Amino acid sequence: MDVPRVESAETVYTGSLDWRNPITREKNSMMVIGFNLEQPAFNLLEINRQLDKIKIPNTVLFDRVSRGEYK
Repeated sequence: MDVPRVESAETVYTGSLDWRNPITREKNSMMVIGFNLEQPAFNLLEINRQLDKIKIPNTVLFDRVSRGEYK
């Protein structure tokens, strides 16, 4: 907030988790990002228009152009 022209700042949490493809059973590691849904941390329409969807427990947004082993 001490940077000129910065209007707001929000906390973003990052981490990694192991994920198992339910079809192939292949295990991979992926990066995850978390933030307060009441104070969106991204200025990205593709994410912000889907915030109601990820308020459902055990639900995530997944990038459709992610690496092939996640599909």
